[in-house]
Amino acid sequence: MAHQHGDVVVRTHALPEVRVHAKIRASAETRAQAEDLVGRIQIEVLEDATGVSVRTVYPELGMGRRNVSFSVDYDIAMPETAPLSVRNGFGNVAVAGLKSTAEVVNAHGRLTVSDVKGDTRLENKFGAVEVSGIGGALSITNANGVVGVTGVNGALTISNRFGDITVRQARKPGTIVNGNGKVDVSEAAGPLTITDSFGAVVVNTLAGDLTVNHRNGTVEARAITGGAELNGSFGDITFSDVGGRVIVVGNNGRVSGTVAKGPTRVRNSFGDVVLREIHGDLDVQNANGAVRVEDVRGPVVIKTRFGEVVATTIRGGATIENANAAAGSRCGT
Repeated sequence: MAHQHGDVVVRTHALPEVRVHAKIRASAETRAQAEDLVGRIQIEVLEDATGVSVRTVYPELGMGRRNVSFSVDYDIAMPETAPLSVRNGFGNVAVAGLKSTAEVVNAHGRLTVSDVKGDTRLENKFGAVEVSGIGGALSITNANGVVGVTGVNGALTISNRFGDITVRQARKPGTIVNGNGKVDVSEAAGPLTITDSFGAVVVNTLAGDLTVNHRNGTVEARAITGGAELNGSFGDITFSDVGGRVIVVGNNGRVSGTVAKGPTRVRNSFGDVVLREIHGDLDVQNANGAVRVEDVRGPVVIKTRFGEVVATTIRGGATIENANAAAGSRCGT
């Protein structure tokens, strides 16, 4: 389907046919001009061996026409097992109940897709994208709008700019890239890679490994069954209940963590490092911030400058190097 200036709603049925309902609207300075414009708008429906295509053909208006507008809204019923391709502009698109693949490219409108069994590729700009119940892989490219995803059984790829991203129940590996917006993921599977800037990143309950690369915002990772690699700047980094190895690289923010079941390495500057219940080895290097660690079951190596070091309940021995710390260092078992 190829369309612009109007909404598109696509439903499915079990019949081997396509039903097209079009609502044509037009306005002009006079009723006669509006009726003439409606009569010149064409709805082309073509059928061949590959399927059925629908195209909207609008009349060309001369430069002298003023106060003229038009639109066509579609309500389409199609076979549930047929693939779908939609191109639209300046209108909302809604698709539901498809047992095949879907490809939708839209602009200047909301894009809503639900209950699609096959692979799904979506593009939008200047509008929100809301997706649920995808049986295959899902790819979303959006700009200037929020993205919300719930329930994806295949691989997930999301790219967005100037809008928040929310993901729930993504059951296969995923890649998320965002700019100028928050990323919030929960009840998902890994490995998951998130790249973001100018917005918080929150990951809660992930079955697998997590990698976050972030600038200008906070990072929170909770209940990660695999390893976690968290890279951030100009924002705090927090982790808790990580089942594997933890690697944190921070800058201009606090690093805090509770319960890491694998070896843990932290590199930070211009912010405190506060860690508890580290089950493996711990290696911390910090500058211009305090280091406080408690209940570490493996060997501890801490190097810092311009900050206090406090280490308590260290079961595997400790090596501490501290420079330029007025309060000194303390270590207890």
